[in-house]
Amino acid sequence: MSRSFRNGAVAVGVFLVLVVIGLVIFTTRITAGHVGIVYSANGGLKDKTLPQGIHIIMPWEKVTEYPISTETVSYADVMIGTKDGKPIKTTLQYNYHIEISEISAIFNKFRGAKSTTIENGFLKTRLTEMAKEVTTKYSVLDIMGEKSGDVSIKIQEKFHDDVKGIGFVIESVTFTPPMPDEQTQKAIQAKVDAQQLLEQYKTEKEQAQILADKARIEAQGRADAVIIEAEGLAEANKVKAQSITDKLIEYDKIHNWNGQLPTATSDAGIFNMTLPSQQTSK
Repeated sequence: MSRSFRNGAVAVGVFLVLVVIGLVIFTTRITAGHVGIVYSANGGLKDKTLPQGIHIIMPWEKVTEYPISTETVSYADVMIGTKDGKPIKTTLQYNYHIEISEISAIFNKFRGAKSTTIENGFLKTRLTEMAKEVTTKYSVLDIMGEKSGDVSIKIQEKFHDDVKGIGFVIESVTFTPPMPDEQTQKAIQAKVDAQQLLEQYKTEKEQAQILADKARIEAQGRADAVIIEAEGLAEANKVKAQSITDKLIEYDKIHNWNGQLPTATSDAGIFNMTLPSQQTSK
């Protein structure tokens, strides 16, 4: 192998190394669901953002990524208060993204901090404060019981309104009620039992009211029937009384006569009476 060939091979190798180093230095990769803010110490921010993919940049330029698709952030062991003054430890989780039109403003406001730094600093503080404003209006029994869903909704609403003007869009917040201690668990169970008993009383009262209404309706029906029957009988008697005449009485006597002569009793004994039509001439 000639010396000139070896020198050429070395030159090619050096060139390839320089190319690789140049690719490392002059390129950056933006991950999916993010955009990149390009800036430099001398020139400040560039006018445009970098979409996902590989891009060539100058050695003196730097890139900070911000999420424009949904990001999920969770904070464990967050201390909050309750209406009855009992502190509890909970987990808060939320989904958010950044408005692409506000990327530059967010970069300037937080001095180029990465999104993870903002999440673990500013956003965590704001979410914790909003959660405390909500939970201090509920008792510990409500928070650990049937009102936990309401708490999540109200925290989401307050957190969303608190940071929307900056460019952060809160999509959802999940409030995880802490596990109650033994004493709290007994109090929760007692409240549940009392509520169930109250529902039972309400059901029984409604059933009793239905039966009472039914009995009253039936009694009213019977009373109405008696009145109607009495009114009908009275009306019938009235009509009957008006229709009775002397001729009708005589007709009724003759029509119902059984052919036997009436008998009469005197001091002399019993004697027969005959109608004039039945006497024989002598």
